[in-house]
Amino acid sequence: MKYVIAFSSPAGSTRKIGLAIKESLEELGRDFILTDLGKDRDSLATIEKFKGADPYCLFIGTPVLRDLAAAPVMSLISSLSPAAQSFAVPYCTWGGAASGIAIYQMGQVLLDKGFLIPAAARVIASHSIMHNVDNPVGAGHPDEEDLMAVKNMTRFVVESIDSGMLRSLELQALDYPRPELADEMKKKLSAPMPLTPKTVDEELCTSCGICASECPAGAIELDPTPKFSDACFDCLNCFRLCPENAIKLPVTLDQMIAMIRNRSKTINEAQRTVALYPQ
Repeated sequence: MKYVIAFSSPAGSTRKIGLAIKESLEELGRDFILTDLGKDRDSLATIEKFKGADPYCLFIGTPVLRDLAAAPVMSLISSLSPAAQSFAVPYCTWGGAASGIAIYQMGQVLLDKGFLIPAAARVIASHSIMHNVDNPVGAGHPDEEDLMAVKNMTRFVVESIDSGMLRSLELQALDYPRPELADEMKKKLSAPMPLTPKTVDEELCTSCGICASECPAGAIELDPTPKFSDACFDCLNCFRLCPENAIKLPVTLDQMIAMIRNRSKTINEAQRTVALYPQ
């Protein structure tokens, strides 16, 4: 069995989990590749070339963005054509406000594609918008305990496949928010994702290019200041990393932080990593 680790990781947390999976697969002596969708612009071709026509196991990771999976992750999943008896392990990282329905969203398409899902995980992480803020939501995560939970999950998946255990999580098991929250979140699945309007203060912008080089969608071109294309999926890396604070949103950073803290209190979700296994 070949293993593929694929993820979108604008702020680095989802990559950190991918590297924990990689470490476990190395320890177990498995044949695998790792592809970062923000750096490998043709991850699908990379995966197809590696796996060939054989069954494989895909670990697929996303940050939670407005309760959903990142657009590049869903695009990749939708393009896959797995052989029979292929496996997929969806995981998400969330910044302490709400873990949303990203696992459910990915699982729905993966199951429709014919993948078996031997496990899944939602991993708590420090909120990316709060990287320079005291006491961020999700502070200190993912920590060693979170990474150990992911490594244990990876070992479980490999050992289950080796033993011929073919049980799969059902979609219902991935539908974990409270029903009233889940119903509201699921409305987003059938609606276009509204992108946050972004403007550039040309007096502050130095055309340094950091926003363009750190954009995981390749959605920014300097002309001579940043111009945003439709490939943007609103990770807000550009806003978060601009050294001159030249990229402006409709709300201030302080307002955004207040909204994140309020949502975290309102939803009141346990700030911990959860691995899901078939019962």
